[in-house]
Amino acid sequence: GGTGHIALTTPLPAIIGTGPLTIDGTSGVGCSPNSNAFGQSDNAVITVSLDGNNVVSFGLILQTNDVTIKGLGFRNFNFGGLGEAIKIDNVTGCTIAGNFIGTDNGGASAQPNFFGVVLNGAGATLNTVGGSNPADRNLIAGNASWGVIFANAASDNDVYGNYIGLRSDASTGLANGNGGVTVCATCIDNTIGNSAVGNVISGHASGIGVEVNGVDTYLLGNRIGTRADGTAALPNNVGLVLNADDTYIGGVGPGER
Repeated sequence: GGTGHIALTTPLPAIIGTGPLTIDGTSGVGCSPNSNAFGQSDNAVITVSLDGNNVVSFGLILQTNDVTIKGLGFRNFNFGGLGEAIKIDNVTGCTIAGNFIGTDNGGASAQPNFFGVVLNGAGATLNTVGGSNPADRNLIAGNASWGVIFANAASDNDVYGNYIGLRSDASTGLANGNGGVTVCATCIDNTIGNSAVGNVISGHASGIGVEVNGVDTYLLGNRIGTRADGTAALPNNVGLVLNADDTYIGGVGPGER
């Protein structure tokens, strides 16, 4: 029920044990989730944040199933060229929703983690980054490397409803250094976007929007290289890099465009 800028000097322990577990920053005084529709600015008010101060590499490491992380800020988890704000580490059923990852609490300036969200390992399956409701939208921007990474055989995960590489105003870029989303070669059957609400992946003027190296990856309903409302360009240097077979871009339904 309080507010706080939690400045870390040593790493937090990994989250282990038995879920379900919810860590809910929206319970903080003055905090409120985003209520604006997809395509509009993100009006979330973040009052509780974890800060690695560039001396701690890792923010929250999830090593138990069914954990929900929402309404928090994550910044400056970047020490010695290594760092992950949130790592879903070989577990299932976790949800990352409504967070500002790599920015200040207003979503206007970069406070870089090295990586934003990492889905790691063959056991990392059936996890969700984002969601279909406005309150679920993550702002993932300003990180030093990638915003979202599928790594080491992570499979059957969903990333949708997020703004990746944009400020909270939804019209100007705040790039992740390497790009928005990357899928490693051993990862399969992951979905970026969906027919109800996609992602906006834009503003990486020197980077890549989405890089796909793993088979059976689906990209549905995303806006890549535009402002959130789709009315003007907000370019990535390269929109899509496809290095894998069986990559599906769009679909037959209007929402999959």
